[in-house]
Amino acid sequence: MQRMETRSAFVKPALATACLGLVIAGGIRSARRQADWRDSDTLSLASIGDSPKSWRVWQSYAESMFRNGNPDDGVLAYHRAIDLAPSPWWVQNALARKLRELGRDEDAVVELRQSILEHPGQVDAYPELAAALIGVGQYGEAESLARRVIARDGAPAIMVWLAHVADSALTNKIPAGQIRIGVNTQAQSPTR
Repeated sequence: MQRMETRSAFVKPALATACLGLVIAGGIRSARRQADWRDSDTLSLASIGDSPKSWRVWQSYAESMFRNGNPDDGVLAYHRAIDLAPSPWWVQNALARKLRELGRDEDAVVELRQSILEHPGQVDAYPELAAALIGVGQYGEAESLARRVIARDGAPAIMVWLAHVADSALTNKIPAGQIRIGVNTQAQSPTR
């Protein structure tokens, strides 16, 4: 019995000391990390060091690169997120939207095709792909895609309009790049 009391007398102070040590270490770590929390861009960069294999961290970093006017680094970070993601089609769709905002519809077409190949049942990528195809002047392919999607149940209503736009552009021989759908063309202005 006395042995347990002696052990208990030793364990309680040791446990209290260990807990105090953890609290102090946590406080020091928090103080050091405070600078990382000052804005979302700094946090994204610090998170890459903490979780280099997290696709979500890489996507967050990519978004921050786009916000800060570094689209090439943003594309690279998106590709890293795509490589790490268990279902990369969703991340590819997000990258394709960013590429379209930059006027890089050709690259968006590549990402969207891969996304659809990987997950054909998704709905969002088809209108994006049709719009990107129209943007690069592939009107016949855009119309054909829209008509195939329209023939299925649950097709987005916008596909009817995209088919009409593609058909009109084909009929009127509109040059490639003259029709951009679903992107803010003002954002690409050099005077922005």
